[in-house]
Amino acid sequence: MTILPTDRAEPEVGHWGLAGGKVDLFEPVADAVKREVAEELGIGIEPDKHDGLDWFALEAPPEPLTLAAKTAIALIRQGQTRG
Repeated sequence: MTILPTDRAEPEVGHWGLAGGKVDLFEPVADAVKREVAEELGIGIEPDKHDGLDWFALEAPPEPLTLAAKTAIALIRQGQTRG
């Protein structure tokens, strides 16, 4: 599942997009994810429920991956965004 909000700001009002943001200088990644999800989607998450949370290049994901993650990454690499 991917959460795609619609944009309310010009120039892409009404366009579906990825929620995102930036990591502030010296901010831990888990804190940035929690903050950005709250800011962008208005929901809370608990990153401490997982053993790890980090950024990875699409071309070099960590191992091992779940089957769902492997499938999603393969489809993204192939340029498929809808089933």
